[in-house]
Amino acid sequence: MNHQPFETWLLSDEPLEPQDALSLAEHLTTCGHCQQLQLAWSGVMDLFERAPDVEPVPGFANRWHARLAAEKQVDLAMRQRWQSWIVLILVGNAAAMTLVLLGAGLFSSYDSPAEFLIAWIYRLTSTLMAVNWVQNVIGTLARTLPGAIPVSWWVIGVGFLAISSMLWIFSISRLTKISSVSRRA
Repeated sequence: MNHQPFETWLLSDEPLEPQDALSLAEHLTTCGHCQQLQLAWSGVMDLFERAPDVEPVPGFANRWHARLAAEKQVDLAMRQRWQSWIVLILVGNAAAMTLVLLGAGLFSSYDSPAEFLIAWIYRLTSTLMAVNWVQNVIGTLARTLPGAIPVSWWVIGVGFLAISSMLWIFSISRLTKISSVSRRA
């Protein structure tokens, strides 16, 4: 036998329409299953009403606040550790890029010492400007973004920057070789 919507009505706290209440009363006179459900549900509701309020163990709020503060400290330490790794990777990439750029100049041949000096001054100022720009960008990002961007996005961004830096270094070294070959010719 189908006991819907009578079971729903019995378990609901919503008041019934007069017609639905009449249908439920008629159904309860003939259905033993729904009578048992009504009896059991009223017993459960009676237990809820008679149950005493349970007080928390003394000091619960203090322990909860202490645990919350400890969890925040752990989260902060983890975030700072990730940020330290990101900065270390960026500084390492910048150092590698500088070494490659400066090293490429050592092995290329120049026609005159003046050309060599000008090329080195150009590379040095370009490198210093790039480092200054990266420092400004990283400083601005470090002050504004740490709390707004999830750690997984940081990892992906740093990976992308590392790959991009390596591709840039490779491209610059290739262009340097091409330009030194064309100068010799």
